[in-house]
Amino acid sequence: MNSWDILSYPQQIKNCKAKQFIYQITIIPFCMLKNILVPTDGFGLEDDVIHFVAESFPEANFYVISVVSASQRGVHLTTLMKDVLQKSAREAIEHAVDILSSYGASVIKTDVLSGIPSRCIIKYAKENRINLIAFRTYAKAGIQSLRLGSTIENTLKGTKIPVLIMATKKKGETPKKMLVATDGTHSSQNAENYAIYLSLYFKAKLSAIYVARKEGMKEYGARVLENFVWKAQQFGIEAEPIFASGEPEDEIIKLAGKYHLVIMGSGRRGFLGSHVIGHVAREVAAVSPTPVIFVRYRLEKLGKRA
Repeated sequence: MNSWDILSYPQQIKNCKAKQFIYQITIIPFCMLKNILVPTDGFGLEDDVIHFVAESFPEANFYVISVVSASQRGVHLTTLMKDVLQKSAREAIEHAVDILSSYGASVIKTDVLSGIPSRCIIKYAKENRINLIAFRTYAKAGIQSLRLGSTIENTLKGTKIPVLIMATKKKGETPKKMLVATDGTHSSQNAENYAIYLSLYFKAKLSAIYVARKEGMKEYGARVLENFVWKAQQFGIEAEPIFASGEPEDEIIKLAGKYHLVIMGSGRRGFLGSHVIGHVAREVAAVSPTPVIFVRYRLEKLGKRA
């Protein structure tokens, strides 16, 4: 049984005397954040997330792309209009590269792509073995806060790669405090596992929050947090459990500003297996004062039993 099995099935492992074993992570590769993709359209807000990822993950390799859509709001573009957009895309990429270069960041590849933005981003990320896609959301306050934009939403729905979303400008720094939001579901457990490995790499303090909407969920929430704390302990991490009552999105957002990163699952499978972005994930992404990394899928095995 390897270290990933501990992360995936902690309760069953506790029942089979796994506490008798001593586990050691022999390799914690930086492959989790080795290759970071930054899509840009040159509107300016992307500058915030570019600064953030360059400051927070200085050892990463960066890929910068800009996507020129074949049509705008259903109107097919003329050759002249495409040329203008292609030029604008190249300028946006050059600007992003200038920012990254000012931090001494390694820019591996840049490309101007054509097509539907989310599909191009998902395909490009897969082909280039990207480990994190970084976005700056254009969401506004009020009812608009629930609308992240079609490119971000469709990318979240379609990719297996973790996605970082920045809603509010925040200075980047090496993550030393991280918060993972969990509700005990499979999606949340994937986020928990990702948070544990990030905490190991950055030697960061890790907290986990469970928010109970109903009084009757208190006992269940306590078990979820206990389970997470136990998982973290197997890797030498003393995680802080946080239990709260109320609306999950409100309680997560209240705490988010105290941390360098927030990590959470992005939703669930809907009808016919399609991915549905949950209401909590959508609202936290849109208004969180701290960038949020959304994790959908189980990562590759990163460690093994000594």
